Amino acid sequence: MDEGFGRELLTAINTAVPDSLPLPAFQVLLTGPAGDLWIGRRDADGGGVVGEEESGYEWLVLDPDVHEVGRVRTAPGFRPVRVDDGRLLGVHTDTLGVESVRQYEFRSIDP
Repeated sequence: MDEGFGRELLTAINTAVPDSLPLPAFQVLLTGPAGDLWIGRRDADGGGVVGEEESGYEWLVLDPDVHEVGRVRTAPGFRPVRVDDGRLLGVHTDTLGVESVRQYEFRSIDP
């Protein structure tokens, strides 16, 4: 990764993540098949911490040119581990602590 790209990426992340959130503002990074970057972070309302059962993930999705292409919110208890073509795969933990593998499909919505 060249230095210019690294600076662009950090600028994009700093712009997208509100200053009012306590650090760390994001905790999980995933990459998609097209080179997109999925940044898992705290709920936008400052609620629960990413990965805790009572809160879901909010994802900021950036394309390879570091432009925001979307935001995705996932269900409480679901911990994504892989982004595939139109699918988000991960582990769901229920209220009893039992884990199961889940897959959710997603699609782009044009403005």
